[in-house]
Amino acid sequence: MKFRCERQALADALAIVVRASGSRTASSPVLAGVRIEVKGDSLSLACTDTDQIITCTIPVQGINNGVSVPRARLFNDIVRSLADGAVEVEVVGEDVVVSGGRSNFNVPTYMAQDFQVLPPAAAPDTSTNAEEFADALRQVARTVKNQDDHPYRGVQISHDADGVRLAATDNFRMALRKLPHSKILAVGEKVLVPGRALTELERMLPLSKDLVIRWADPTITFITGTASLTTRTINGSLPDPKMFLDAQYPNTLTVNRELILEALRRGKIVLPSSIGLKLHLSESGVRMEAADRDLGRTEEDLEAEYTGADLSITFNVDYLMAGIEVVETESVRIAMKDSRSPAAVWAADNEDYSYFIMPIRA
Repeated sequence: MKFRCERQALADALAIVVRASGSRTASSPVLAGVRIEVKGDSLSLACTDTDQIITCTIPVQGINNGVSVPRARLFNDIVRSLADGAVEVEVVGEDVVVSGGRSNFNVPTYMAQDFQVLPPAAAPDTSTNAEEFADALRQVARTVKNQDDHPYRGVQISHDADGVRLAATDNFRMALRKLPHSKILAVGEKVLVPGRALTELERMLPLSKDLVIRWADPTITFITGTASLTTRTINGSLPDPKMFLDAQYPNTLTVNRELILEALRRGKIVLPSSIGLKLHLSESGVRMEAADRDLGRTEEDLEAEYTGADLSITFNVDYLMAGIEVVETESVRIAMKDSRSPAAVWAADNEDYSYFIMPIRA
């Protein structure tokens, strides 16, 4: 195997795939490698941890076809360190030799036949706007429970009577985002995709205007530009969000997004555990209160509009801020039923994005 290409093109491709490389183990050391294959004037790169695989293809000057699996992070670091310009990569014996400028590196390799490729989902292509999907992921993915054995460790993509929706929860809160113009699933279908895989996908989405999705359990494939990510899906589903969407929220706080975020950040200073921020709400005014036995106490009156019954409600300040930070309008609405029921966070003028948070029972 031998090829030449520009260092920057190879470095960009490696940056996409190398994050999927697994940890080297005694039974599968090849997981720490990157599979590079030359066919004609095309170079394919792939990294996997057995649960997901990321691939990328770039044009090169192919000299000899072939496959090799050098150590992924070492190979990546070497390519990034080289001077700009042309680089040459060649298999010599059991090593991959990387040459650029006046530098030459010999990189150890693994057995190429030991690299197990997770095949892409065998299903028809569906597509959606990549920028819109990235925006939706940004709003919901931070609510995923990032714990390998947790049943809700993913983002659910579903299509019901209201259209396509992304959802995530960690038991204490749930984030929902509608994709009103998307047709990526048939009505009635839903799939739970690991949050870790979607974090990687979010980094890939700027590569193209369109995102192609193929889903055939137990895998789902996302294709953007010349890169693809295939991951195993999670067996199961999230709680039905209708119990939040259909609930009544008679008490509503409307406030400038930046104003309340700044106030919450100040309140967090005296809340090392993030628990215990109180909002005292009445039509005569809105007051925020936070206190800790060791760090002191703060109170702040907020310039806001409130309609409803007098209410005092306590939140985890980090959870409340997470829901407000991704709202894209100047003002936000926080709607509540009482101090024990879930509260809803919406933009001031639409409900495409919904965030539901359980209050802390004082």
